[in-house]
Amino acid sequence: MSDPGERLDPRVVRTREQALAAGQRLLIEEGLDAVTHQRVAEVAGVGRRTLYRHWPDARSLLHDVLALTKAPEAPLGADLTETVVAHLVAFEAALHDGPLGYILAALFERSTHDPEFEAVRTELAAAGCRPLE
Repeated sequence: MSDPGERLDPRVVRTREQALAAGQRLLIEEGLDAVTHQRVAEVAGVGRRTLYRHWPDARSLLHDVLALTKAPEAPLGADLTETVVAHLVAFEAALHDGPLGYILAALFERSTHDPEFEAVRTELAAAGCRPLE
């Protein structure tokens, strides 16, 4: 892991972003087992060796792809009822109209037997509940 204060080469940042976006696309379109170095390299247009430098194994690559998932956000208003309803409507839309439902299912499946994925699931659930707190 690099120092948080360290500036990364923009090419490295771009490569990581391309790879993670490709991994997320594969996850959604083809499933968990498609998120491999070979398939991500093909879709992202980067070399497999490059991917292995960033993610030494498929588990770490899948972990970072799943960690990209963001909880839906709704504007916080002055009225509590309206805020809760807006948040729930945004969550419902993300489940039905976007990839969130599939990603959550994949994350729950992996988190049942892998503590590292459980941590990602827990953080995503906490992020989703924060506006309601």
